[in-house]
Amino acid sequence: MVALSVDTGASITLTTYKTYFITPIQPVQAIEIKGIAAGLQVEGYGDVKYSFINDEQELQSIMLKCCLYMPKCTGPLLCPQKIGVLTGNPEGSFHSMSAHSTLCVDGRPTTILYVATAQLTISSILPR
Repeated sequence: MVALSVDTGASITLTTYKTYFITPIQPVQAIEIKGIAAGLQVEGYGDVKYSFINDEQELQSIMLKCCLYMPKCTGPLLCPQKIGVLTGNPEGSFHSMSAHSTLCVDGRPTTILYVATAQLTISSILPR
């Protein structure tokens, strides 16, 4: 399992692993990143696919458009407020509460726990 940080303060989704890309990684010219990934190099962008076990104990996948490839970042990071845009499905949602959050993809919920030591909501995705 791979940890996926869900950061409501993030403005873009990024991944650190080439294996999650389902489209060719498009190269980019110099892009400046701020916040958690400040100073790290963006090597490209493309569409990624993450698979996880949802609340119904079913294997579910989410495909996200235009994610950055940043291999030197500490791990994949999901920008939850853009779920509808990233998936192309405006009904996708993310609801944040104090102890946990719920990611809803294709009408199926997945509970994601808040990890106090990381101060982030962290989910597990399956390796590819």
